[in-house]
Amino acid sequence: MEGTYRKEILSHLVPKEEVENINNALLVDFFKGRCESSDYFPQYFFDNFGTKWQERLLTVMNLGYLRKSTPYESLEFATLPVIKEILKSNNLKVSGKKSELISRIKENLSPSLFDNMLSAFYITTDIGNYLLGDYGIYILNKSMQNEFLVGEIYQTIKFLKTTKKSPSTNEILYELLAQRTKKHILDKDWGSLCCNMYALAHFMEKLQLFKSSLSFLFARFYLELSGLDNGNYVSRYQRLRIPPLLIKDIERVIVSLNIDENEARSIFFSSADKADSFIPFSYFSKDVSFDIMVDILNGKDFNPDKYAHYANTPSTQSKTYTYYE
Repeated sequence: MEGTYRKEILSHLVPKEEVENINNALLVDFFKGRCESSDYFPQYFFDNFGTKWQERLLTVMNLGYLRKSTPYESLEFATLPVIKEILKSNNLKVSGKKSELISRIKENLSPSLFDNMLSAFYITTDIGNYLLGDYGIYILNKSMQNEFLVGEIYQTIKFLKTTKKSPSTNEILYELLAQRTKKHILDKDWGSLCCNMYALAHFMEKLQLFKSSLSFLFARFYLELSGLDNGNYVSRYQRLRIPPLLIKDIERVIVSLNIDENEARSIFFSSADKADSFIPFSYFSKDVSFDIMVDILNGKDFNPDKYAHYANTPSTQSKTYTYYE
């Protein structure tokens, strides 16, 4: 059996039927709306589907997930010059918007008069769309550069189905991120937790849950100032950095929420209190951390020396974290 997904799924003991459905969904998603005559395939396509992809494509078409477009459907994919050439060769006007030109062809010409001038495209059928919906989380994971292991996704879906018959893609993704968060906290991998908070923030923003998004962004900011890193290590104070992109994201979400400084402070403190319940150390209190964030949002560069007199001092003798001078 070929393809990255197949090998990975089997290694996590996902049922064979699910292996087939997931791979079929990924292939259907790749080919939908694609020109039949296209001969360009990125390397990741072969990594996922191997060299016998034509056989799998034929399989998904025989299963009824994909079909080739009709001549009228192909018009929607055709370029404007091709559409005008069809009209011109049949002595019809070529003026107007693309939608008007297509309507003119449909109203005046039978497919036999122009189908040889068009390329066919792959179209998803109704059951193909159902397949994409049922396995949307695997497609989304592919777009996220395979952030989650396929077996991890499968087990999460099984867990969610104990309480809900058909969890949505968003519900599955949120549960995956929440599980990752718990794991990072248990493993004391604080650097990885920062990245996970960022992913949760972007997920919430995508759902237009801006307050939740801001909470996760604030948690990421607070964790960055804690100095904690993977392996439960505390970095040296002078190594503290705030990613510029994080500040831009915080500013954007604050603007979306249209909140003032007091409201932002309340959300920030709530996020910091939750973080304080599990982190073993932080260079700054939540009050100082919030003031630092406000300074940065007001255009001031973050300089650790400026805030050194507010910073807590880590201990080389601590039993709850590791620090080396």
